[in-house]
Amino acid sequence: MCDLIDEVTLGVPRMLAAASALSGKLKTVVVRDQTHWSSNVETRGVYATRIEGKTLARAVKSCVEIFEGRQRMRDPITLATDSQGKQYSLPSLRRSPGRTLVTAYECYDSSTNEYAIYVRTSCKHGFEWNAPQKVLGKDCGPHLPDEWTQSVLQGKDILGYSRPSFIIDMMTGRITLMSSVVFAQDKDDHVLYMVASSSDDEGETWQHCDVTTQVTGASEWCMKYGFPGHGIQLRQGVLTGRLIQPASIVDSEGKRKFVALCSDDQGITWWTSQPAGNDIDGAGLIELSDGQLMIKSGGIGRCLRIFSQDGGRTWVNPLIEEGEDHSLCSSAVDRVFPCAPPASQQAKCAAYPTLAPDTHTIATVRGSFDDGKTWTVSEDFAYGPVRHPDICAMPDLRLIALVYESGEGIDFTHICLDDLEMRDLAYGWNERTRDQDDMLREMGFIS
Repeated sequence: MCDLIDEVTLGVPRMLAAASALSGKLKTVVVRDQTHWSSNVETRGVYATRIEGKTLARAVKSCVEIFEGRQRMRDPITLATDSQGKQYSLPSLRRSPGRTLVTAYECYDSSTNEYAIYVRTSCKHGFEWNAPQKVLGKDCGPHLPDEWTQSVLQGKDILGYSRPSFIIDMMTGRITLMSSVVFAQDKDDHVLYMVASSSDDEGETWQHCDVTTQVTGASEWCMKYGFPGHGIQLRQGVLTGRLIQPASIVDSEGKRKFVALCSDDQGITWWTSQPAGNDIDGAGLIELSDGQLMIKSGGIGRCLRIFSQDGGRTWVNPLIEEGEDHSLCSSAVDRVFPCAPPASQQAKCAAYPTLAPDTHTIATVRGSFDDGKTWTVSEDFAYGPVRHPDICAMPDLRLIALVYESGEGIDFTHICLDDLEMRDLAYGWNERTRDQDDMLREMGFIS
């Protein structure tokens, strides 16, 4: 297969110098100066073969941008590497009011048959990270009530904790980490124990609380799991401050439905919304500029959107969009400018990670300027296998942070808002424009 790219008019020395920046990644470099073509091109374009999961067209484009001092695809930072007996998965990423990035991910250790959750923090905007801290596991976590253990677990062995998801209280700075207990018989057992862990010191220390009874109540539902990724805090209207975690339940008929786990007291107590949808395995949750909440749940060839006008208590107006690949957007949709005034253009900007539509080996971030109705801009952030990405906007730095499963562990990277055509909207956002430009120039995002 070949891809036709637009004609490029660059001098041969300049193109060769740019292409050398990706030495070892390209097997063929096609160049053209302003007077003649090399022997393996046609006069109306350049044909490029796919190389190592990406097209030569994309690679040459990256070469030119590196040469010009603007590297759009940065090398990722590895947060955890799969090793013999240990596998890392399901990362979550958020940013505290003190501008500390915090990420959590699941670790399965086959030698001890344990599921654990590790947390790492960064005060350097994700360019440097503190050592990983084991927050939940067989040897750390909440005490399970004896009566709950006897009536619900029925003798099953507890292997640890899974599916981490952060919610940040921007008013108090409290970081809440939602997770689920893993049982020996089945990791996806329908009856699942829910835990809310909280930190009031930027992720240094943690307290744990059993919230299973609160979120299941007297209903006939079986709690399946909280979605990995992140939850949100409402920022508009009389319900400002409410914490919401996307989750899934199995009803009495065996159907998987979405529910919102909500807290109105900084995560001390929790309650559950009315269920919505059918056969939902993952969902992203976002607050729109008009105060509505939107669930975005997708898969190959379809996307489901459901709305709430009462702060997540009930869900109405489901919309199904066909023909587009949303298979990566599990719980990873985010407002780019979360503190923007409701009437501003910034308040309508959103982003989510997915697979590029032309090739399913490139992960890309798509951006919207109209509350997620259309997604008109995109920027690549990773090549190769990518699963369960989470996204966190940092508009004061004109950056978006991403964490994801890379196939070899957990990786972290950034993209610049300039590449999503949001530079003008982000200029001066909580920072002086000169400070933004100086930092981005120092890190190589702009020239």
